[in-house]
Amino acid sequence: MEAGGIANQPTEQAGMSAEVIQKLQDKATVLTQERKKRGRTVPEDLVSHDSIRTFHTLASHPVCISNCFLDVVMGIV
Repeated sequence: MEAGGIANQPTEQAGMSAEVIQKLQDKATVLTQERKKRGRTVPEDLVSHDSIRTFHTLASHPVCISNCFLDVVMGIV
């Protein structure tokens, strides 16, 4: 603070410089391209569509109502 009680004003502008913003945008572009490449290729160790079509339902359970948790905790179920 100056002698008169008024704070010194900053001499630099707040925020990022144009150079830093450009570097961030360039990196974002590279990362976006890499994500798009990964999204287009399917991992080889996944099960094929034809294999999934042969799956059968072995069991089906209804969705629990809101009191189900309390029933289990209280020992009712």
